[in-house]
Amino acid sequence: MHDRSGAASPRVLYCTDTYPPQVNGVSVVTELSVIGLRDRGWDCMVIAPRYPHILPTGPLDRPIDPAVIGIPSLAFPPYPDIRLAAPMYGRCADIVRRFKPDIIHSATEFMIGRLGQIAAKRAGICRLSSYHTDFSRYTEAYGFPALRPTVSRYIGRFHRRSARVFTPSEPARDDLNRFGVSAVEVWGRGVDTSAFAPEHRSGALRSPLGCGMRVTIASSTSSMPMPDFALARTASSAGRPMMSSISFLTFSGSAAGRSILLMTGTIS
Repeated sequence: MHDRSGAASPRVLYCTDTYPPQVNGVSVVTELSVIGLRDRGWDCMVIAPRYPHILPTGPLDRPIDPAVIGIPSLAFPPYPDIRLAAPMYGRCADIVRRFKPDIIHSATEFMIGRLGQIAAKRAGICRLSSYHTDFSRYTEAYGFPALRPTVSRYIGRFHRRSARVFTPSEPARDDLNRFGVSAVEVWGRGVDTSAFAPEHRSGALRSPLGCGMRVTIASSTSSMPMPDFALARTASSAGRPMMSSISFLTFSGSAAGRSILLMTGTIS
């Protein structure tokens, strides 16, 4: 690392179409990245959708971060948890001029992420991005397989504009390689051992699920429900016996109340 003693703190502007209070993998990872960089002395600012004071999941109960700049947004009708940001390039460009970031990181491939890329290019600022989901696969799950090549090409073009693309896993890196993106770095993943540790095992929680203390429970939460045929496909692909385990896929927001048992299995 370079010795930055006496130098100004490095500055990064995150441009993302999802951020807390919305809860999903991308929003949580992006916020944790901001928190981690701030702890290391970085100056971070975020451009994200402006969320209403009351979400489908209830009223907001978190403090306002003055370094998070909200862009006017509308709820996506089928899934109100998802916000569609207005194409306000002028607002983004003004933030870039005033904040003067060293790096602009587009955490999503949608409106705000793309506006960040445009502003970075015009200002001559280093562009980074992160890749979390192959949205082209959604086209097949929702009955529009003919659109998959188009979506794949868009994802490839988006990330080829970045000096470096960060992704959480080797399979995601392989996705990007297939899309023609080579400057990819696997972030890796970790576990917050203060929140997830064996001492937190609860018999009272496991009893209604019919699970003993030695059974591994995993769950995944999504605000976007899949069609029933896609759920069945997911359950089928997850049915490989791996360990004594139970997994649940649960839905929040407009899909609240739906849950499905994905797999049970035992090592032989």
